[in-house]
Amino acid sequence: MTTRVILLFLLTFSIVNAEIRYVSKAGGSIPPYTSWATAADSIQKAIDVCSYGDTVYVGTGVYYEMVEMIQGLTLLGSGIDSSVIDISGDGQGGVAVRMKHNTVLKYFEIICDNYNTTSLYDHPIKVSDSINPKRNVIIESNKLVSGSSLIMSNNLYGKIINNILLDGYIGIDLSTNQDDLYQLVENNLISALRTTIEIPFGAKPEIRNNILISEEGYIFYTWGIDTLKMFNNLMLLNGESDYIWAINSSGDKEYFINNVILGKWESGIVGGNSDIIKNNIVSGCKYGITWYENMTPVIEYNNCRDNDYNYVNRPVNDSTNVSVYPMFANTDSGDYHLQMFSPLINAGDPGILNPDGSRSDIGLYGGPFGESYQYIDYPPLMPGDIHARFLWGKVTLDWEDNHEADFSHYLITKEYNNSGITEETTTDTSIYFEYPAANIHSAKYRVSSVDRQGNKSQERETSMVLTEVEKEQAANPGFLLLDNYPNPFNPRTKIIFHLEAKSDVRLTIYDVKGEIIAELMNESKDEGWHEVEYNPGIKGNDITSGIYVYMLEVRKGNKIIYSKMGKMVMLK
Repeated sequence: MTTRVILLFLLTFSIVNAEIRYVSKAGGSIPPYTSWATAADSIQKAIDVCSYGDTVYVGTGVYYEMVEMIQGLTLLGSGIDSSVIDISGDGQGGVAVRMKHNTVLKYFEIICDNYNTTSLYDHPIKVSDSINPKRNVIIESNKLVSGSSLIMSNNLYGKIINNILLDGYIGIDLSTNQDDLYQLVENNLISALRTTIEIPFGAKPEIRNNILISEEGYIFYTWGIDTLKMFNNLMLLNGESDYIWAINSSGDKEYFINNVILGKWESGIVGGNSDIIKNNIVSGCKYGITWYENMTPVIEYNNCRDNDYNYVNRPVNDSTNVSVYPMFANTDSGDYHLQMFSPLINAGDPGILNPDGSRSDIGLYGGPFGESYQYIDYPPLMPGDIHARFLWGKVTLDWEDNHEADFSHYLITKEYNNSGITEETTTDTSIYFEYPAANIHSAKYRVSSVDRQGNKSQERETSMVLTEVEKEQAANPGFLLLDNYPNPFNPRTKIIFHLEAKSDVRLTIYDVKGEIIAELMNESKDEGWHEVEYNPGIKGNDITSGIYVYMLEVRKGNKIIYSKMGKMVMLK
């Protein structure tokens, strides 16, 4: 008991008598470095005279040195654009800053050599301490560039917040041999070649409000942990990653809530036993949300859309998980707030609340770690590229559909023969037909999207010359199958055909072996033009890249009166 009291007294005495020391390229480098005038010209020089509880301020400049902190030290730079620790280019590699128990590191840019197979031990920051099994540290508001692991931790117990981590093979490695370590990883931007955060057995991290970017690998790689909490993270894949998942859970009772996952991963979320997977948005993957056999994760109130397979093993009676267009504010500028009228507003788990106490949104800003914000009524997206054709005396325009929940119609503005005189018409679908008069030699079309509130998008424009030969063709082309568009395609294409009279129609997709891939239509259709969209993911028959054949058969009774096929190419 007496020994503990003495140790506590000595520790308290050292903190009360803590010194502030300075480092500057313009200082006199006179120990003990307690003013800017006498500041050390090296960070390590100042640290070498420090005691537990001291603080070191580092001025503007580039410091070409490795730094080893002592226990209880606070090391503060002047900002990530001002105080730089750079150990790149010397060919030796190593650890730029080595942190120990009860240390704080803020406001630096720290640079290592670029990652390669010979630089496995290059780290801007490494947390290690041979004395303390738990290393209580704070790493805040730094910029870390290059290395095998940008933050390599051994038994880190503390916070990694508000940092920018770039160009590492791994962003953060939370290695541990303990079983009760809590780490908070919050408000960081992490871009890594392979894994943004690697989480082994024993770690109990809470990971929230981060932007996590992988160039070709995982976002999270976890193994054997039992209390992972992931809230409100934006996860992006820059390239394409076959056989790789964004999030792979292999523990028990992990929480994946209000995350947004966008990219061409093999799987967005792979759930483990008893995991809680709620209020997430997953798009662009082969498999949106899936899970291991014989496991029972709770998967509710998610939105998976534009994946090849949105939900794997989805329960038959499931009504909480949806597949709708989310209506983000502006993905081009990285704004993933929801627009007014998004179907995901207040659509999350009723037991999870937004910061303002309302029912949680699905997506990045819902739930208790999200934010309250004003939903803005933006105009709808501009229509996709217009495909224009003039055939059999008929102009045909088609474009990609809009999917906003508040979409109303398309406005088409037409100008003929460069007259400067325009007229307008509307259509509810993404295809438009007209038969121009004989005196029209050229036409210009501008198409915009309009929502129910009257907001209008920017216009998409196309022009075409109407040749005399084509204008002489009959207005009714009879039975006709047009080339699919777009071609090649991914993920969807449109097939357009014309019927001379009401008929029974069968439209079928075949592979090059002649095996049926999908039957898109087998029903009676009226005279006129018809459009069918083929999306293999929605139809539930995933196809690989390659050449496929679509065949139109038109019957009158039991007799085929028209048959034609076309070729299309799927590119992934």
